Amino acid sequence: MDVPIAGAICFEGSGQITDLNALVRALRAYFQALGGVFREARATALMPGETETRVMLADGGALAAPAVLVAAGVASAALLAPLGFRAP
Repeated sequence: MDVPIAGAICFEGSGQITDLNALVRALRAYFQALGGVFREARATALMPGETETRVMLADGGALAAPAVLVAAGVASAALLAPLGFRAP
């Protein structure tokens, strides 16, 4: 079944990422070159303080940073709700 094109939008000056794996590798290498360290762990709670937020981990450990990005997918809502934030 052929459907005629009703219209289109052209975004000037935009681009696309054709190789997401290459982007991840490049970002990871850059982060590590700046002294960053990757650690895989499950966050169980966030505890904001005056100058930093502590991220409580399932293994009993904790991490602390002046800023925390929550990118936990469906688990984000449970991490953010005790802080008064609502995630979809």
